[in-house]
Amino acid sequence: MTVQFWGIPYGTEGLRHENLNGKHLKDWFGTTRSFIFPDGCKITYAISSIDKRTVSISIHDTDESHYFNGRCDASVEKGNTLIYSSTDKSIGKLIDEALPDGETGTLRDTGTGVLFLNIYTEEEAGKKTEKELPLGQTVHDEPKRVDDLYDDARLGHT
Repeated sequence: MTVQFWGIPYGTEGLRHENLNGKHLKDWFGTTRSFIFPDGCKITYAISSIDKRTVSISIHDTDESHYFNGRCDASVEKGNTLIYSSTDKSIGKLIDEALPDGETGTLRDTGTGVLFLNIYTEEEAGKKTEKELPLGQTVHDEPKRVDDLYDDARLGHT
């Protein structure tokens, strides 16, 4: 079971595409995308609205928080400098709450397979719009099967 956010991180498309088990389901809406793993760990990607290059990646997992700046070091073509890393849960929580999650998805076991879905959108920190939106699903008995549940009108193959 894999969920992939892909693209050219330092090119003109950032990590805007998303797959379930290799099947391209959709592209991001907006400039921020979060994924919450079933164990609660959250990873958030942000891209520039101007050139679509990766701006930051943050990871919040129980007592650990890590924040990478994708453009911090101009002398390094690909950036990705670790700005913050800590096991101080209170500081990590403050950082997480200060940054919007954007489109936010997760995985849910349905008993017969796994559902990849969006669960909320947070374009402004602290203002979540809860709405479940199924994107794709797999079937336990057919491991190579991926059902695309979302029609992304921007893409001809979804």
